[in-house]
Amino acid sequence: MRRLSILVAGLAIMLVGFVASLDMLADQDRLKQLLSAHAENQLGRQLQIDGDVSLHFFPRLRIQAGDVRLSGSRALDGLDLLSSDRISAEIRLLPLIVGRVETGEVALQGASLNLLFDDNGEHNFSGLLRRRERQGARGLLVNGPLRLEDLSLQIGTVGTESVQRLSVERMELDGLAFDRALRLVFEGDIGIPAMVEDVTVNGVLFFPAATGKFRLADMVLVGRAAGAEQPFRLSGALDFSAHPPLQMQLVDGQLEIVDQRLQIEGSYEARERPYFSLDLRAQALDAARLAQGVAGSGGEDWLAALAGWTAAHDYDLDVQLDRLDLGSWPLADALIRVSAADDLASIEQAGASLPGGTIEVLGDLAVDRQTSLLSARVRIEIDQLESMLVAIGLPLRAEGVGQLLIEPSGDAQSGALARGSLRFFDGRIEELAGLRAALGSVAEAGFEVLEGRFVVYPGRVEFAEFRILEGAEEMEFDRFSLDASGGLSGSAWLSRTGNVEEAVALGGTLARPRYTSADGLLPNR
Repeated sequence: MRRLSILVAGLAIMLVGFVASLDMLADQDRLKQLLSAHAENQLGRQLQIDGDVSLHFFPRLRIQAGDVRLSGSRALDGLDLLSSDRISAEIRLLPLIVGRVETGEVALQGASLNLLFDDNGEHNFSGLLRRRERQGARGLLVNGPLRLEDLSLQIGTVGTESVQRLSVERMELDGLAFDRALRLVFEGDIGIPAMVEDVTVNGVLFFPAATGKFRLADMVLVGRAAGAEQPFRLSGALDFSAHPPLQMQLVDGQLEIVDQRLQIEGSYEARERPYFSLDLRAQALDAARLAQGVAGSGGEDWLAALAGWTAAHDYDLDVQLDRLDLGSWPLADALIRVSAADDLASIEQAGASLPGGTIEVLGDLAVDRQTSLLSARVRIEIDQLESMLVAIGLPLRAEGVGQLLIEPSGDAQSGALARGSLRFFDGRIEELAGLRAALGSVAEAGFEVLEGRFVVYPGRVEFAEFRILEGAEEMEFDRFSLDASGGLSGSAWLSRTGNVEEAVALGGTLARPRYTSADGLLPNR
């Protein structure tokens, strides 16, 4: 009987508390005060609710509030840490009866999250971290799942180019807590306008209160370069420091795009002029296949956006590839090291081995914001001419050593892609024998010097100068051009001791050349 009396008394107390709770919940002002006090107790920040508050009792007790703002650091001139058009939170009834707020599932719609800091290094939630560290808090701030929809996220330094923006369609966490691992799901775009679209991220998020450093472990990110048709997949671990300056680091990254795989590690630091470093490694990479991963209706727009984004950052880039298939050129031991500051990149080292020689990139790398072309000078040293010619699709029987220099044309209006020069010594091109015979030469296929200047256009190469020297004979070419299919055009002259003797018009292809007598083409000298 005594136990029954105690039970009845307990139920009566709970009933009184429940009725009192209902009375409190019916008063919007008291309810707003309770929620604000809960936020102040948990976070040390002010929660302001400017919209209406509504209650839903079924299937669970849930509070909805409109136009909600959570204050940020005072050092950032009142810039809110979080604002939301609408917040919906599941409230647990038993703790509420005794005057405590414990949340279950929390959902935010139309939210803005500002992870920003100022020039003095004050972060928008660094005070929040210090509070948790002082209190030694190790519990959940949100006990149930946390869902955010239509989220706008800003990361970086206030008033500088380092602010990065993310548009998030949906983000989910198991809860919100310090010192606990939480499952994270993210869906949305990266960049405004989007640099990466249709992004999905899955991983385990850990946020230690004492250090203020996030770690997203077991991360898998799937997305598409803006306008591209093919998706890519990035896996690894992402570290994110909440203390200024803002820093992110990718560890043990693996990038897969089309059927290409790269090992990738990198870091980002939100300085006044943002800085990033990337370290890429791969056993084999096909440049054409990789280009397919960013190709599509807007692929060129994405490349232009990438060039503009790169120009706005300082960076260090280190790329090492055991094999790189660049068109018809299979390159080995490709190495690229570039450092950039203030719109100008310095090529510390860039080169590779290729059939018949080596390739090296010289000088600085300037980004043209209008054409999105990377400008640099390329030098190709050749010690096996035939291997080189076969590799670029010119199956000529040849010998010789020499050098090719290629650089941007500097004349985009003409459609020219590049210009260059070539010079070879002490070699042979067997196919020269037929041309020399047509010109009445007694020489065979050898040459002492072969040199020229050329301009590269889409689908063809035009030679402004081209000549071959052997002994007392000189062959000089006029309006000489070679198209992508090997087609020949122009004319050739033969001179001995400075006197022009014969001329022929060029036609056919490299494989099957055609020479037509053209005495009328002889220059007046």
